[in-house]
Amino acid sequence: MTSLYQAISDYVEENARIHKVSIRAVTQLVGVSRSGFKSWVNRKKSKQQQYKERVQIRIKEIYDKSKEIYGSPKITHILRQEGYKISQKTVSNYMREMGIKACYIKPWTKTTISKDFSTNLKNILKRDFNPKGPDAAWCTDITYIWTYTEGLQRPNSTTEGTDAPIKTALENWYNNNIGNNTTYASKVADGKYCNDRNVQSGQSWASAPSSTFYYAAYKRIYTDRAPSLSCASLDTYSLKVGLITADEVMYAGGLNTNNTSYYLYNGQNYWTMSPYFWSSSGWAYVFFVDLNGHLGLWNVNSTLTSVRPVINLKADTLFASGGTGTQSNPYVVS
Repeated sequence: MTSLYQAISDYVEENARIHKVSIRAVTQLVGVSRSGFKSWVNRKKSKQQQYKERVQIRIKEIYDKSKEIYGSPKITHILRQEGYKISQKTVSNYMREMGIKACYIKPWTKTTISKDFSTNLKNILKRDFNPKGPDAAWCTDITYIWTYTEGLQRPNSTTEGTDAPIKTALENWYNNNIGNNTTYASKVADGKYCNDRNVQSGQSWASAPSSTFYYAAYKRIYTDRAPSLSCASLDTYSLKVGLITADEVMYAGGLNTNNTSYYLYNGQNYWTMSPYFWSSSGWAYVFFVDLNGHLGLWNVNSTLTSVRPVINLKADTLFASGGTGTQSNPYVVS
């Protein structure tokens, strides 16, 4: 009966701003007495119910502050530190009632290495890296690297003397796959790419913060769900090759959920250029795309992810007919 009364109360509250609601009509419709509903509304909550509601409010605060990452074990630990006498089972039950649960990032699976290449794989290319014409052979690369520098935010070439490892990896990829081919290199423009270092509010990116703060990309992607291709004029870098941003992934169809049907999905983990947040413990988190096409976040002190380079083509570059721009049928530069 309590749940029925609660449903009536929710209905009345939701519709009261729109039109006048007759409690007598609603109670008659659902088959309960008006006096019984009124008695339930005016009934004082028990101390146990009041305590439960206070705990649930605190659970939601901890859950939101963790950006929906913490589950019942961590939340229970925090509650106990704050003086609450509560079991993990109770916290788990409360979270279930509230409809919230931890959002875990799926573990990384290393690329399969065959023990016997002679029977399972065929060497079609036969190490012929100089085809006679364009579009005769395509290849790709997966590189497991230390990408960002731990404890250092985005290096700036005008103020920092050391390149980030991810910049070195991108340049090596370009030189080995495009730069050493004059035909391919002639199609690439000197591009400006976005560092995406702007913070959500207040802090300077170059500082060494003692408290957690979020970057502007977090607000665009997760809060506002409004990706953008604009970039602050003082936050760009000029190179032949850059790193894809979370905004570009979102425009292409990447979401905060599994999605294997958009063209940037390739069945691999890869970093984006866009930072997510900097924690008070010194950990930096960056947007990345996982094995299931999910646009999520991961800490930079990790080798589990590869990179997704991007280049800018010159304005007079032409495309051959037939391509649709999808992964299975990409555009071909003529």
